[in-house]
Amino acid sequence: MTNAPTDKTLQTYARLAGFLYLFVMAAFVIPFVIIGSLAAPGDFAQTARNVAGAESLYRISLGISLAGVAAIVLLSGAFYSLLRTVDPSLAAIALALRTVEAVFMGVTVMVRFSALTNYAAAGDDLVGREALHRLMFSAIEAATNIAFACLAVGSTLFFYLFFRARYIPRLLSGFGMLASMLLGALAFALVLAPDRLSGFEMVAMLPLGIAEVATGLWLLIAGANLRRAVSPLGAEL
Repeated sequence: MTNAPTDKTLQTYARLAGFLYLFVMAAFVIPFVIIGSLAAPGDFAQTARNVAGAESLYRISLGISLAGVAAIVLLSGAFYSLLRTVDPSLAAIALALRTVEAVFMGVTVMVRFSALTNYAAAGDDLVGREALHRLMFSAIEAATNIAFACLAVGSTLFFYLFFRARYIPRLLSGFGMLASMLLGALAFALVLAPDRLSGFEMVAMLPLGIAEVATGLWLLIAGANLRRAVSPLGAEL
């Protein structure tokens, strides 16, 4: 006997994944905008004052980020459950990579919580606190680059499985693969030349963001096209 999921179960996973895709996107865009609005580039003292004056807002944004980290794991689990019938090994690898991504994104949130204490004490030792600030944000950048690399590979695999399964239009899954690989190329290039490519992360994220929003909406509204489902050997069922 087999424990193959029913069409109803697969559609549940598909719509859950669609919702979580959109939630994850919002959970990282909103804090990015909030924290960015409080930053004063090149002026640590002013940034510290801005954060101190809006500490509750800063903490709320980090709380949203934490929810996004948890949602990445849930999203990956939903994708795995939906796509493991196509290729269980690749689906498991993608799940593992995106879970590692969530771990490193969690590290960035943890460091940002620690940065709050540093901002609050900036008036006591501005020079020392600014040096610590730079160290903290170097750690955030490093963790983000690792997370992006894991995201890129894991996302490429998931979109590849979508391409094989035809659960979503192949044009969309193909675009998702290309967008994921673009982010991966930048993530690895940042390891080699961080100074030259710094600031391009969001540019490289844009195509994948479009692919994720489009895929999320498709899965949430239309669900998976199970009539074009394929077996692990690639034959249509």
